[in-house]
This record gives sequence, structure tokens and C-alpha cells, in this order.
Amino acid sequence: MPTIESPYVIMTVVAPGLNASDLEDSVVDDIEKVILTFNDVTSVNSTIYDNYAVIISVYSFSTEDPDKLSMEIFSKVNDLSLNESVSNISYSSTDDSPHIIYAVHSDSLNELELLSISKKYRNELLLLDEVSYIDIDSVNKNEVVIRLDSEVMNFYGLDMYTIYEILYANSINIPLGGINTAYGIISINGNVEIKDIESLENIIIIPEIPTITNTVYLKDISSISFENTSEKIYEFNGESTVFLSLHFKEDIDFTIIFFLVLQLFISLSKFKDPIRP
Repeated sequence: MPTIESPYVIMTVVAPGLNASDLEDSVVDDIEKVILTFNDVTSVNSTIYDNYAVIISVYSFSTEDPDKLSMEIFSKVNDLSLNESVSNISYSSTDDSPHIIYAVHSDSLNELELLSISKKYRNELLLLDEVSYIDIDSVNKNEVVIRLDSEVMNFYGLDMYTIYEILYANSINIPLGGINTAYGIISINGNVEIKDIESLENIIIIPEIPTITNTVYLKDISSISFENTSEKIYEFNGESTVFLSLHFKEDIDFTIIFFLVLQLFISLSKFKDPIRP
């Protein structure tokens, strides 16, 4: 069965010098109230840290123009009179999120057989004019693996969650705020465009502190490689699974395309292979 992804927008607020509690009371609460005045917004969830906050607004799937709605929300938020410590408010939309995710699963076929059948599905689905592109996600693929050196991390006063936050911040280009290290509190900002392993290796974990320490990069505390990760397991309803993520073109009737895709899956399921989309 498909999972339908609702559109959403991520808004980040930078407020140097405000702790999480003050940021929530004097900034985030007001922003959330404004966002919730828009009828197409179904929910708002905020994560608040010292110095910055991340606000995720989820829209109704029937929203006609999510990009336009995001701009309208952003414009209205920018008109608010907020705490003077706020130095920047920005947002990023989710154009690359799949519109529908199908699980192709079976209780008798292995992952390679499911992958082969999923490729047949993809070829047929790409014949639909409304389909932009399709991703196949299976266990039989290579992925970037980061192995952190716990001894080196301890030397710099870092932990797993701190590294996760830095990688997350770099992936969506947001300021991270302050982290505690053996050399004191360090301010980190996510501003690296990750295109390859080298870009990932050169993410700054701790910036240079003159006379104290040189710049510490991710490669200094870890080993990073591109590996086959077929040992992992993808399951749906307890069965081996391959996922198909469908991305549609703009300005289409989603109610119609949903049924077209469903009908195509039903017709393709007439293969002799015991699969269930």
C-alpha cells in the first residue's frame, strides 16, 4: 500500500544570546500562532535550542500550491515584531519529498528478486506523463558509512548526539548554536554543501582556536567509506520489501494520478511472481 507524503516547510530562527526558554516565550510562540492562522496548515512542531529554533509546518495534502503557501507564511512571519535578538529567519520547502511511496513485498521472494520486479514497475510507471522520476530503495545498494572513533571523540569532549546535530545542521544549512567541548563552548553553523565523501570528510566539527587547537574535521574523528550495506533488512508487514518513491510533475490532479498508479500496480501484479504492492 502507498504512503502519501504531505507537503511541509522547515523554518529556522536564529537568535544569538537567547536561551531555549526565552526563545520559546518571546519568539516561537508568536510564530506558531501566525502559522496556524493558515487553513492549509494541519500541524506545527518546533524544536528549540539555545540561540535557534527549527519550526516544521505540515500542510494538507490537498494544498494547491505549497510553495506559494510557504512564501505567504514566511512573509507574514517576517512582519511580526519579535525579540530584538532575532538576527535571521529563513525557510526551506520540501520539493524533493516523494508524493507516494509504495512497498513491494513478498513472503517468498528474496531482495534481489523483489528489486528486479520493482525495476519492471518503475519502467512501466515512467510511461505515465504525470510521473517526473522514481527512486528505488532496497537493501541491495551502497551507502555512506561513518564510523566514529570514540577515543578521539572523548579527547575532544564530543559525544554521538553532538556529531549527529552537526551533521544534521549541515544537511539543511542551519545554525547549530553552541556545543560543549574540552576547549569550551564552540558555536557551529551549517554551511557546507555535501556533494561527495570529501565534502563530508571536511565538515568542521570544532573550528580552529588560535594557540589552543587546530580545526577538527569529521575525518579527524572518524573513517568514512562507501559500502555495500546489503546486510540491513527492509520489511513491510513482516515481509521482505523494496520501496518505490514516486515524484510527480507540477500542476497535476493528484486524485486522478493516484488511481492511475493504483490501477497500473494492480495490472502489473498479474505477474506470476507472488508479490503485493
